Amino acid sequence: MSKFVRPLRVLVVDNDRVIADTLVGILRIHNYDACAVYSAEDALGLCRDRCPYAVITEVLLGPMSGVQLGIQITKRLPSCKVLMMSGNSQVCARLPDSKSFSDHFTLFAKPIDPQKILDFLDCA
Repeated sequence: MSKFVRPLRVLVVDNDRVIADTLVGILRIHNYDACAVYSAEDALGLCRDRCPYAVITEVLLGPMSGVQLGIQITKRLPSCKVLMMSGNSQVCARLPDSKSFSDHFTLFAKPIDPQKILDFLDCA
């Protein structure tokens, strides 16, 4: 008897639609139930309905940042894993030094090798 397993839900948040949509395509090829939104505010709304396994978000969004989004998500959904990404070298250099950041979130610099994201999701 085979057991049906639902694909894990992943929400991708990036105001660069090409990056968000490309990442969703990669995740779907690897059997994740992935969708994209282009603002932190839309992500919060979707999280209420979808309860994702993981959220992958750009740090620099606006007006709400990816860090603020991550904090809100982990308050509402403590088991949700949050991966942050940024193409800004200053952000990548500073954020991991913050204890509150490093205790709760993972940060990758853009461009990201898709395999790193898949590895994060597999171990998260």
